[in-house]
Amino acid sequence: SRIELGAGTYNATNTASTINQTIIGVGVAGTVVLTAPAAGVPLAITAYGVVIDNVVIKGNIDGTANLASITANATLRNVTFNGGVIQLVNTGATVTVQNCIFNVTGNVSTGLSTNYATTVTGSTFTVDSSGTGISNTGNVTVSGSTFTGSGTSTGVSVGTGAAASTNNTD
Repeated sequence: SRIELGAGTYNATNTASTINQTIIGVGVAGTVVLTAPAAGVPLAITAYGVVIDNVVIKGNIDGTANLASITANATLRNVTFNGGVIQLVNTGATVTVQNCIFNVTGNVSTGLSTNYATTVTGSTFTVDSSGTGISNTGNVTVSGSTFTGSGTSTGVSVGTGAAASTNNTD
């Protein structure tokens, strides 16, 4: 199925639970915003084959929750992540991240945290202070992506027993 979201802010805990569902923001990039009430996660993907495209996922007002939680194979395309604690959490699925923007600034600790197979292409990670662009304890492939930062920021952190393949700019 395909769900088209018009410009606006969707303040709810949004769950993509339909197999092979596409959720796409229509119109100008940056005009469809998913956010959640205090301590809520704006997006949870629990069904296989979900595609999220052309949305901004923004941390809740108190900044205490992660932005997106993925437990099933999914693709995120043209998604901008702002705020939150960990912006994208992959806890057991094959995930493809294409042309996404991770703003790991302020209180954000990590852009992408994954313990499973994840492919990142053409994405941008802006990391300040002591943040981490990608924290990997699984297998991650990163290509055509840009990492910029300041202070003691980290681009890609690879845990024990994990594998990473990169071809990027910094």
